[in-house]
Amino acid sequence: MQENIEVDRDLVRNDLRDETTIGSEVVVSTNPQDQVVSGFTRKFDGSPITLNDVDQWVDDNGNTHHYVVLGLDKNGQEIRTEVQITDAADPTSLSLNATYNQLNTSNSTESVRYNEDEFYKSTDSSVNSNTTTYEDGSVEYDKSTSDQAITVYNENVTDKEWEGSHSNTYATQDVTFADVGGVATAAQINTSASSFAEKTTKYKAGQVLEEETTRTFTNEGGEQDLLANTTSAYQGNWEHNEKLYAEGASDLKRVTTESSAGTSSYTSATQTVESEQASNNQETIYQAGDIRRTETGSESQSTTTTDVATGNSLTYATQDKSASTKFNTETGLLATQDVLSTKSRESQESLSTTEAGVTTSKTVVRGSETEKRSDRSSTKTVYGSQTNVAGDGSQTVLAKSEITVVDKFGIEESNQLTQANTNITAAGAATTTTQQRTDDVSGIKLEKTVTLEGASTQRVAGTTQTSSTIISAGEISVDGVSITANGVNANNTVVSNVANGVADSDAANLGQVRSYYNDVSGRVNQLNTRVDDVEKTSYRGIAIALAAQQQIPNIGAGQFAVFGGVGHYEGESAGALGLASVFADGRTSVSAAVGFAGGNEVGGRVGVSYVFGGK
Repeated sequence: MQENIEVDRDLVRNDLRDETTIGSEVVVSTNPQDQVVSGFTRKFDGSPITLNDVDQWVDDNGNTHHYVVLGLDKNGQEIRTEVQITDAADPTSLSLNATYNQLNTSNSTESVRYNEDEFYKSTDSSVNSNTTTYEDGSVEYDKSTSDQAITVYNENVTDKEWEGSHSNTYATQDVTFADVGGVATAAQINTSASSFAEKTTKYKAGQVLEEETTRTFTNEGGEQDLLANTTSAYQGNWEHNEKLYAEGASDLKRVTTESSAGTSSYTSATQTVESEQASNNQETIYQAGDIRRTETGSESQSTTTTDVATGNSLTYATQDKSASTKFNTETGLLATQDVLSTKSRESQESLSTTEAGVTTSKTVVRGSETEKRSDRSSTKTVYGSQTNVAGDGSQTVLAKSEITVVDKFGIEESNQLTQANTNITAAGAATTTTQQRTDDVSGIKLEKTVTLEGASTQRVAGTTQTSSTIISAGEISVDGVSITANGVNANNTVVSNVANGVADSDAANLGQVRSYYNDVSGRVNQLNTRVDDVEKTSYRGIAIALAAQQQIPNIGAGQFAVFGGVGHYEGESAGALGLASVFADGRTSVSAAVGFAGGNEVGGRVGVSYVFGGK
């Protein structure tokens, strides 16, 4: 029986190969081909004429002729054309002296440690490199590396249990030579490099994480045309991370993230082109809680082309975003309206142009948002906008949205459509006109709002004007003015442009009322004037009567008496003159008086008296 004895131990192995040689290498070679010379370059079927299509025949004089069958006529006979074959030039080649280096290394270690944190560790690495250096200084290479490690942790390490990683790198450079005046000259250089790495960690029981894996990848390269004086380059990176959570240790179960970014460029004597791209995505799965799963993602890219001579440029860019959430919710027609899932997506596209230092742009956005509920009802929002920016900085913005609500029966419950038009001047003053229509079973509501904002440099307070129209069963309302079966409620608002009433049941407008009022008022004024005249005349008549009431003096038979008087009543005055006489019988007397007032009123009286009895 063999016993396992706990002994710390190390194993190491190293290999190395490094060789350098000198030689000569053909870097430019030509192998010209014979050429077909003909009045036709293609056959009837459209395919090009090549050496493989050439046939020959020998005439009676022993001369060789070459021909090509272009096709067949309707009788199946060949249609031929004679061709000439030109001999190719002799092959040529150019060589350069070169130094070759080959390097290969490998290293391997393995260790066991009973009393240290790392109980077991194994590593392997290698390097492979082939390099060619030409006499003109040009270099070509092909290189790669590889690394791998495994670690097992001892019991005294509380978190990690196992860890493994591996990585690789690659790099190449190629040189293309050309014949320039009989000299082998480096014409083009191509480079590329990439790396990949992966690391996985497994955790012990009792930790929040159960396992985590990370992967990364990078690449870069380029092309340089030494004769055309152009260059191009690119670089990018990618990363992936995944975390697995222990059961019951967290609400989370698994989180996966992935991101990438990169750039590329091209430069020539006339223009430059630069591009960028990026993306980010994450998925989260839950093992407990209200949320079951979430996802988010975004992608963007842009390309800018610039004219070297003028500086004019054009930039085209796109961007996409998305997000979704699923909840742990019971579903069914009898369920409550808890949120079951949400989902959103947005796309953006823009074009920016710069000419003579002036930049204009156009941006279009389109998106949607959807909410589904446990009773199968839902709300969906669709929106979009377009923004145009002029060279002076002024902007026009058109934005639209539509919100649709569907009930649990699958029937559209309401719909709301909104449109906003915004104009922004170069100084920053903005005018926004928003129109909205809401449509549901209770009716239709139309609303319009105009908002004015002063220029930012002026700090002018904004003003808002709002008007609305509501159409429902049995009622129409416009800005508080309503029409129902019971009548019209003007809500203390002027009702304008009302026609003249014709029938007895028609409404009268203000013009008709004023005309009627003026007519009645004139008649009343006339009556008042006449009453005033009668009143003055009567007051003057009373004043005349008072003035004419003179006591008859005690005169004898055959005598006469003259008298006068003044009367006043209610502001009116009058005067009177009178005459009295007694007849010869001494018993009969006569008196008379005439009075007058200031308004040409004249009054008079005559009286006779007789005395009875006595002597």
